[in-house]
Amino acid sequence: MDDSMSGEHQDREEMREHLTEGSTWLRLIYMLLFGFAFYVSVIILLAVAVLQILFKLFTGEPVRRLRELGQSLGMYLYEIAVFETFQSEVKPYPFRPWPRAPQRRTAGSRATGTGGANGPRPTGPRNFRVRRENRPDSGADNNAPKNGSDNGSTGGSSGADSG
Repeated sequence: MDDSMSGEHQDREEMREHLTEGSTWLRLIYMLLFGFAFYVSVIILLAVAVLQILFKLFTGEPVRRLRELGQSLGMYLYEIAVFETFQSEVKPYPFRPWPRAPQRRTAGSRATGTGGANGPRPTGPRNFRVRRENRPDSGADNNAPKNGSDNGSTGGSSGADSG
């Protein structure tokens, strides 16, 4: 019986150490603050998305600066998620520099459509899509027939009608 009582006492002491560890409580405070920053960033990202669709509707082109802001906000949200889920101890902005969207080539930026041989124009979303398609469970092979003309019955007029 003494062994079980000493084991129980040791478990209680270990739990007491975990509960009184200052770094865990400090991390909890950071997690709450970054949770609030995440919430605010999502609202800003939604506002950027609405502005972009309005610019696209009225001018025919999204705004490059808003696209870069949206991408850097997405990267910031990712950094917060990594910290919040204990995948990293590195605290996001303002404890490290604000994530910057990679610089894009401006040649051909006025082209319309999917971007031709260089692939889709939006750098950020394309990168995310590629990562998902490379996962074995993504069903990337299922997407190939949908883009072809042999599945026209469910696609409606998906651009195959040109006349």
